[in-house]
Amino acid sequence: MVKMKMNKKTWILFNIIALVLLGCGCSQTISEGPPSTTGVITLDSNIEIPSESCIERGLSDKVIMLGSEYCGHCKVAEPILKEIGQEKGLDLEFLDVSKKEDMAVMESYGINIKYTPTLIAGCVVHIGSKSKEEYTQIINKFIEGT
Repeated sequence: MVKMKMNKKTWILFNIIALVLLGCGCSQTISEGPPSTTGVITLDSNIEIPSESCIERGLSDKVIMLGSEYCGHCKVAEPILKEIGQEKGLDLEFLDVSKKEDMAVMESYGINIKYTPTLIAGCVVHIGSKSKEEYTQIINKFIEGT
């Protein structure tokens, strides 16, 4: 009887740990970045970057997917976005922020992110994984606005 209780406790503990880990998803902090006085902005919610700032950063005419090789949602989103980009004739930029070179490119735009995947379509920031239909709508709005 004691052995059964020990196994049940272990099983419950295992499930709690699994739920915590699954709940974390891809919401890793990528970079805290320097203070905002340097002009670096941290993208941590679905926002529209003010147009003057967006143009200064060179983002207004770009579609950029910021992901990580450690993010399962990113691995699903990337081929969907590549397919949409090919269909629409767009050159999408894919940056893996777990790689120093790609992190440097992201920082050259004056941005940091907290979550992956993050999609920047012009001046509009979309955080989290989306369906193909949602990504298509985002890309269509970007095309209409450029």
